[in-house]
Amino acid sequence: MRLVTLEHGQGGTCGGLPLLHEMPVAGYVFVLDGVLIGAGDARYLAIAGGVNLVVYLPLLWWAGGTLAGLWAAFALGYIGVRAVTLGVRAHRRGWVEAALSR
Repeated sequence: MRLVTLEHGQGGTCGGLPLLHEMPVAGYVFVLDGVLIGAGDARYLAIAGGVNLVVYLPLLWWAGGTLAGLWAAFALGYIGVRAVTLGVRAHRRGWVEAALSR
């Protein structure tokens, strides 16, 4: 994948699999973040953030410091796990009743 720049000779290449397919997943995660924050579900978000970090840190070590590895760990590991943890919460209705009772 060629990086775009206006400076001549400053473009580089980023090896590895382009991870553009993760962008809709990231959008899903950011929407759920906003909904759950707005609903006042900060406690669940804090716990889920800890779970996400526990999964993400070993993936960073495994990535080996390469740019493609770091992007894969972030896109597939961190954002993917966040999509699962936030999706589980969104599909359960407990946070809705808690938000409505405020």
